[in-house]
Amino acid sequence: TQKTILVPILGDTLNEDDETFFLSLSQPKNADLGDKRAIGKITDNDTGGDKPGDSFETAVNLGKVKEEIIRVDQIGFLEGNYRDTDDYYRFQLDRKGTLVLTLDGLVKDANIDLYGNNKNELISQSNNDGISSEILKTPLDAGTYYVRVYPKSDSRTDYRLSVDLI
Repeated sequence: TQKTILVPILGDTLNEDDETFFLSLSQPKNADLGDKRAIGKITDNDTGGDKPGDSFETAVNLGKVKEEIIRVDQIGFLEGNYRDTDDYYRFQLDRKGTLVLTLDGLVKDANIDLYGNNKNELISQSNNDGISSEILKTPLDAGTYYVRVYPKSDSRTDYRLSVDLI
């Protein structure tokens, strides 16, 4: 006797480890359970998005920050067969200063993360609830940096990202 169990998976384009989950089996009808526990595996099939801005590797290059740079976009909406859950941007600072990142124009909740040139180096992140502006002010040295814009849970929203060095 067998039973198929459907597990909904929300796909993304992030390159991540495979994931496992456990399923406890109980109360069989007209049968004995040999094994009361099953293991499921979700295999990652992504290497990061291939469209501009879908991953660190394809981050949209904003260039050198000489004056305020503004990008208007949206996050959390379906794009083809997957939900756009991350927008990545790359920029260069040619001098030391205070970086001001502002995420506003939100209809629903979204956040921003600031990364160094080493993409595993999370420098700062916003986490305000609601649609008020997300603002990060961070002193930085000259170099290359990345910004990730992402919706909170299942939100879908327009946004305006401002990058400035003061």
